[in-house]
Amino acid sequence: MRVVVVFDQEPKDYYQELVEDLMAIVTSFAGKIYGKRSRKYRKVVEAVEQAVKDP
Repeated sequence: MRVVVVFDQEPKDYYQELVEDLMAIVTSFAGKIYGKRSRKYRKVVEAVEQAVKDP
């Protein structure tokens, strides 16, 4: 029986894991902020379109 390792990665050091965790947190918060902003923008656009359609 033989085991072949295809994707051999070296163990990550403390700083590399910390940077990856920080980037994940920043990405999550940025997605929430920009997602809320785009939702508000869509509501404003829909309200303006509705106001233009109705005389």
